[in-house]
Amino acid sequence: MNLLDCTFRDGGYYNNWDFSAEVVNAYVTAVNRSGLKNIEIGFRNFPDTEYRGAFFYSNDRYIKKLGFDKAINIFVMVDAAIFKGSESLEADVQKLFLRTNQTPVSGVRIATRLEDLDLSLDISEILNGLGYRVFLNLMQVASIPKELLKAAIKKLSITKVEVLYFADSLGEMTEADVTDLFEHAKRIWGRALGLHAHNNLGLAVANTVAAHSQGVSWLDATCAGMGRGAGNAEIENLLLEIPGLVTHPVFLARLALTYFEQLKKTYGWGASYLYAVAAKNGIHPTYVQELQQHSAYNSERVLDVIHYLSALDTRSYKKELITFGEETNCSFDGSWDAAGWCMNKEVLIIGAGESVENHLSGLQFYIETYKPLVISLSINLPIHNQHLVDYFACANESKLLSEGSRYVDSTKPILVSVGFFESVYSEQSSTRNFMDYGLTIKKDCFEFDKNGCVIPTESSLAYVLALCSVGGAKMVSLVGFDGFDAGDIEAQPMVRLFELYKEKSDIPISSLTPTKYDIQKGSLYSVIRS
Repeated sequence: MNLLDCTFRDGGYYNNWDFSAEVVNAYVTAVNRSGLKNIEIGFRNFPDTEYRGAFFYSNDRYIKKLGFDKAINIFVMVDAAIFKGSESLEADVQKLFLRTNQTPVSGVRIATRLEDLDLSLDISEILNGLGYRVFLNLMQVASIPKELLKAAIKKLSITKVEVLYFADSLGEMTEADVTDLFEHAKRIWGRALGLHAHNNLGLAVANTVAAHSQGVSWLDATCAGMGRGAGNAEIENLLLEIPGLVTHPVFLARLALTYFEQLKKTYGWGASYLYAVAAKNGIHPTYVQELQQHSAYNSERVLDVIHYLSALDTRSYKKELITFGEETNCSFDGSWDAAGWCMNKEVLIIGAGESVENHLSGLQFYIETYKPLVISLSINLPIHNQHLVDYFACANESKLLSEGSRYVDSTKPILVSVGFFESVYSEQSSTRNFMDYGLTIKKDCFEFDKNGCVIPTESSLAYVLALCSVGGAKMVSLVGFDGFDAGDIEAQPMVRLFELYKEKSDIPISSLTPTKYDIQKGSLYSVIRS
C-alpha cells in the first residue's frame, strides 16, 4: 500500500501555493519523522502572469533545499492542458523537467481530462525517456460514460504509465460508486490503481477506504484535508482507518491539528451543505470556494448562485461566470427618462449588511414614521416580504446571477438596465416592471444624465446614487452598508465610489446604521431630524 500526501499541491488552491516558511519547515520535519514515503510536493508550471508561490512551480533547486530524507519519493503534478498548442512538445516538456539524475523528483503525475488523453500519453513517453516514474490522474472520472472509460483504460494499458489514478474531482461519488468503478477498472488494467478523493459529500475518507478494500494500492490524502473546494481525505483520519500506512502517524496528526487546523480556520475548506449541493448538481467546487471567500456572499446568496449554475455546464471552472463586480467593459443604453423622478424626497437605500437584520424593527419604524422612498439592493432581505420597499435595484452581474430570476415575478418596480439584465438572462423577456435606466462601467468615472449613468464598477449602490442625483433627491440615507476593515481590499472600490459621489453630487448622504465608511453618520433611532 502507498499513501501519497499532496497537501502543498492541492492545498495551494487556497493560499496561491504560498506557504509560510514556518509551515513548510514543520511539514518537512513531520514527514521525515512519520515514515511517510511518498509526497506530491506541488505543481510544475511555466511562468504565470500573476504571482504564484513556490509550490506552483516546485522547481528542483527549491525542493533540494527543503531537507526531505533521501528515502522519500518526491512527485510533482503537471496539467497536460498547459502543453496544448505546443509546437515542440518534447522541447517544452524538457523546459520543465531535467533528467532524473539531475533532480530530487522521482515521479510525475499527469493530470488530464479525457479529451486530453492522447496529449497526456505523448507527455508520458517523453517523461519516461527522461527516467521518471509516470502516473496518470484522470480527472472528473464520475462523469465519464462507462464505455468511454473502458476504452480509455484499454488505451492506457499498452503504455508505460505505472499507476492509473482516478480523481473524483467534484466529490460526487459514494462508496458504492467507488467500488463499482474499481471493480470494472481491475478487469482491464493490470497494474497499480489510485484514488484521489474530494470531500464535497463528506465521503473522502470513506471512499478512500472503499478503494483500499478493492485492492487499490495508491491512496491520496492531505493534512487536515486541505485542498481545492471542500478538500480531500484528511491524512490523520485516514491513518486511523487504515493503520500501517506510515510507521509514526502521530507526527502527521500533530502537524494537522496545529498548523493546518489553523489554516482551515483562515480559509474555511471542508465538507458542507453548499459543497454537497454543488456536487449533486455537477458543479465544479471552485465556484463554491470562490463565492464563500468573497465577503459580499453569505450562504443564502451562494445557494442562489448554485441554483443558477446548476442549469449550465459547470463541471469545469470558468472564472468569467462570476465576476464579483470587477471592472468590465459594458455599456447599455436606457429608455427611461429619470429626470426628477425622486424630486425633493428622502431616498433610503437598503444594503445587505448584517445591520439590516439587527436593526429591522428600527428600520420599519423609521420608514413608517418618515415615509422615505425606499430602494433595496437585494430581494432576499426579511423586510422584502412586507409593503415597505418601493423599488429593487441591481447593477451587479454576480448579484443578478443569484437573485435576478426573481425580479421578473416581482410586483415592485425594478431599477435596472434592461440591456444589462438581458445580457445575463437572455431568455427572459418579461420586463413590465423594469425602469430601464442606462448603464456603462468605466473605471474612476461617475457621471449621470436623464437616460443613463457611467459608474466606476459593477455597483448597485453607484447605480442608485446616480439615479438619486439625476432624480433630484433631497437626501440619501443608507442602511446596511456596514463596511470593511480599512485594510480589506473589498473596501477600496466603495471608498473610491464615495469620493467620486462627493465630487459630482451635492445631495447629502449619511448612514443610519453602523458603518466603517468615511461618510456622515446618523441613526435610525434619532427623534430629531437634521
